[in-house]
Amino acid sequence: MPAPPSADPRWRGAAAAQFARLTAELAIAIVFVAIGARAAAANDGARPPRLVGVPDDPRLFPPIAGGRPLRVALALHVINLASIDEVAQQFTLSAYLLASWRDSRLAWTPNGPADNLRRYHPEDIWTPALVILNAANRPQFYDIGISARPDGAVSYSARMDVTLSANFNLRKFPFDEQTLEVIVHPNRVNLGRVVFIAAPDAAWMTTEFETYSPLASWRLAGVGSRLDQAPGPRGGEISEMRFAIKLRRRWQFYLWKLCLPLLLMVCLSWSVFWIDPHDLGNQVQIAVTTILTIIAFGLALSFTLPRISYLTFLDAFFLTSYVFVFAAMLELMMVHVSYRRGQAHQATRIRRASRWAVPLAYVAMIAAMAIHFRI
Repeated sequence: MPAPPSADPRWRGAAAAQFARLTAELAIAIVFVAIGARAAAANDGARPPRLVGVPDDPRLFPPIAGGRPLRVALALHVINLASIDEVAQQFTLSAYLLASWRDSRLAWTPNGPADNLRRYHPEDIWTPALVILNAANRPQFYDIGISARPDGAVSYSARMDVTLSANFNLRKFPFDEQTLEVIVHPNRVNLGRVVFIAAPDAAWMTTEFETYSPLASWRLAGVGSRLDQAPGPRGGEISEMRFAIKLRRRWQFYLWKLCLPLLLMVCLSWSVFWIDPHDLGNQVQIAVTTILTIIAFGLALSFTLPRISYLTFLDAFFLTSYVFVFAAMLELMMVHVSYRRGQAHQATRIRRASRWAVPLAYVAMIAAMAIHFRI
């Protein structure tokens, strides 16, 4: 009769080794559980657990007293305008958004002259969540600083990088001025609980802006702010703060690179008035070349502006140039046809009148456009 497996020494050795391994693994697991429980107890002692969406600290609620909304002073310190895109009608801004209000719950009695300022983390106290209404993407906030004085006056600052939408008025282009706005609202939770007031010197540009600004096409004209009221979702009003950055376009580039060459092309088309009327080939060649050159200028300009539904001053200048170059083409054809019909006297009279009438009419049209667009 064979011996049972338990009587085999090899079987007893393998069973003992497996038991020792299981015992070691169980001991290691018990040690890790004990360490985790101790850390959790330490954290629980430092800060009690918080229910999601239910703040346990009353300082996390808006400091509203007497049923009146909290008055929050806003200011904007513009650091840089990284880019302005007329085609997309957007601009990229880097600035400090500043806010101040009073929270009596944060007041304290100073222990001495040095005890006059205390700093807080954004998660420790209530702060007015602000919405950049015309932001084209999600603003990036960082370098957030919150401090309070013994009387409960709270100061908040946050640096933000954001791309914003703008409504460009390009009728006077390239002699236009633009106002870029940053529109700030309280978030939906604080509607009716927060009203904005303008801080002293509510908006300003850093003094080094002209030194490092990458905007070669623009010149800073001023920075301002305006309080306003926007219609609310249920017929009420929403407190609104509008920060405005006023810019003037540097028009010299367009004058020397577009307007002056275009003017020379138009004047070149008038040279047909001084060429022998029988030389039709050279006259047509000059007129057609001028028209094609102006078309090329117009195509180059079209890539720098959005597809707007109205004419700008430069558009009108181009169209007027088209018309007068085409008029020169019509004039040379009329003169040539008159000569072929044997009406040399009439052809000479048309040619002499065109030499002065066409340039004077062109100058008059440009002056009329400048008055119309209030250049």
